[in-house]
Amino acid sequence: MKKSTMILLLALLVVAVIFGMQAARNNTLEQEKNDALTELSNVQAELNTTSEQLAETTAARDQVTADLQMLKAEHELLSKGKEGLATQLTQANNVVTALTEERVTLAGQIEEANKQVADLTLQLTAADQAIAMLTANQEGIEATLEAANIKNGHDLDTRIRQLIADKNAAEEALAKAEGELTALRAELATMEEKLQLALSGGGDVTVLHTNDVHARVVSGGQNQIGYTKLGTIVEQAREAGGTLLLDAGDTLHGMAIAGATQGQSVVDLMNMLGYDAMTPGNHDFNYGYERLKELEKSMDFALVNANILLEDGSHAFTPYVVLEVSGRKVAVVGAANPQMQSAIHPDQIKGLTFAGLDKINEAVESARQEADAVIILAHWGSSDAYDPNSSVLAQIPGVNLVVDGHSHTAFADIKQVEGAALVVSAGQHLEYVGRVQLAFDAEGGVTATADPIAFEDTVDIPVNQAIEDAIIDLENTMSEVLGEVVGKTEVLLDGERENVRTRETNLGNLAADALLKATAADFAFTNGGGIRRSIATGDITRKDVVEVFPFGNSVLVLEVTGVQLLAAMEHGLRQYPEQSGGFPQIAGGTLVFSAANEPGNRVMEFTIAGKPVDSAATYQVATNDFLAAGGDGFDMLKDCPVLGYLGTLDEILGKHITALGTITLTEEQRIVEAFPVEETPEATEAVEASEATESEAQDASATSPETETEAEPEAETETESTPAPTQAA
Repeated sequence: MKKSTMILLLALLVVAVIFGMQAARNNTLEQEKNDALTELSNVQAELNTTSEQLAETTAARDQVTADLQMLKAEHELLSKGKEGLATQLTQANNVVTALTEERVTLAGQIEEANKQVADLTLQLTAADQAIAMLTANQEGIEATLEAANIKNGHDLDTRIRQLIADKNAAEEALAKAEGELTALRAELATMEEKLQLALSGGGDVTVLHTNDVHARVVSGGQNQIGYTKLGTIVEQAREAGGTLLLDAGDTLHGMAIAGATQGQSVVDLMNMLGYDAMTPGNHDFNYGYERLKELEKSMDFALVNANILLEDGSHAFTPYVVLEVSGRKVAVVGAANPQMQSAIHPDQIKGLTFAGLDKINEAVESARQEADAVIILAHWGSSDAYDPNSSVLAQIPGVNLVVDGHSHTAFADIKQVEGAALVVSAGQHLEYVGRVQLAFDAEGGVTATADPIAFEDTVDIPVNQAIEDAIIDLENTMSEVLGEVVGKTEVLLDGERENVRTRETNLGNLAADALLKATAADFAFTNGGGIRRSIATGDITRKDVVEVFPFGNSVLVLEVTGVQLLAAMEHGLRQYPEQSGGFPQIAGGTLVFSAANEPGNRVMEFTIAGKPVDSAATYQVATNDFLAAGGDGFDMLKDCPVLGYLGTLDEILGKHITALGTITLTEEQRIVEAFPVEETPEATEAVEASEATESEAQDASATSPETETEAEPEAETETESTPAPTQAA
């Protein structure tokens, strides 16, 4: 029992020891496991840290790579810039070397001239001394001659005469040498100035600009500076420094002095003024593209446009020209509003396409490579009536100045765009001469500052006599051209003031028919106040036609609603039976009205092509630009879309008369009063009072740009948008 117990106890002891050892081993393993987990956690943390560092390193590497690529690109640009600057520096050094050599040559010539003057002065002094000695001894010589030999006296007298002749010759040679010396000194001063400009890189440039002159070349009246005073302004500017003279179009047409020669007379005057460049406007195509190209051959200035193309895609005009002035190269790029195409009769621009901004951008980019500054010379429109207006040109990279026309806008009315190039325009009809100063800094930057010259600034400026004489000669020549017979009339064509302003007349019908025929519109009307005289029976000359419509107003076609057209007729009849400049002379329809009704509600029947006017319909209506811009109070027409432009009223009427040959037209009851008002003494007094008031208004506004008078018909305003043109009431 004891033995088995001992064995059992021993076995238990062994088992306990084994379990103890196993427990200790388990504890050790657990500790090792925990240590391993801790180490694994630490390794994981280190791995995360390393991954983050690797990501940061990768990002840093990418940034360094990008920076390296940027530096390489900048290096390439700087290398190209360096090459360009090296080329410019070489060119400048060549100019300086050439000028220095020329200066040395001139200095040598001046030194030689000074020596010649000194020699001549010595000869002159010797001659004076010899003459003095001979003169002092002359009395003794003469006495001796009387006592001695006459022949010897004759020889001495001959010698004295020869010495005097030699003295005179020496004085003439001295005067000539002094003149040559003065000229050489002046030339040296000019070379010094050129040398300084070359060393400094060049001087500033003055830009004088005009637009929408419409052949108003005569100075005075209706705020027109005219070419005669423009000539003096240009001379003074060029004497003061480097000056460019630019024109933004609509110049070769609009008055009889231009129309009589199809623009050549205006080109000749522009040549005399020394224009440097012009871009064509829509009215410059009134004689047709081919005629404009003929005129270009006689222009001493560049005719530029970058976005009018021929059928094969080539340019219809030179896209740009680079002009050198004050040591600077200034590029002038021509541009036309693509919408301008609809403002020209299709027959005048067959085969031409008006492209968009892409062609203008191409020209600017090319010009920028050749010039220190880039000017866009545009017939585009700077007012809000044009979308987009010419501010879009000012935002083209590399453009320093936009000289604009087409909208007849004065500089003060232009809304500038911050950060874009300056946009300038000079109103219309030479009310202003635009003036811009281009200042160049050492880094190649250009600053443009506008300072336009207004009509009132030119009151005391004298006319340029050469231009004045040329205009007088043109007017004399024009009087011969105006004597051309264009047709014949067997009836008196009634244009008397009291008739065309109160009722239908046969001349009013003829004029309205001419508009209707030329435009193929649905309806045509012109204001009776624009008809200025009658035409007697017999031959009709071009002068007769011009005097009927002396203002140079253009014919255009509007898209008008029935409501607007009815309102226009009501407006024209509002003052009846009193005279009104807005009384309509019509073609293509009939009007029946009653003066017994209140103004604004007088039209009782209104038909076009025999059908009542539909208030919901739209009509193509031919009229003149004076009425289309709201003249004579026709405000309902101001916002009507313009479908097309033609020539002037006198041109359209003259062609119509020629086509008819012989006129037999009478009144046709186109405008009928339904219930005629009997004339009473009160009505007569009212008419006379109205005429007196109107006459006073005309006298008071004779110098105002808002109103025309019969005394100055040549100053009639023509326009395509704001400001509205004017015409005698």
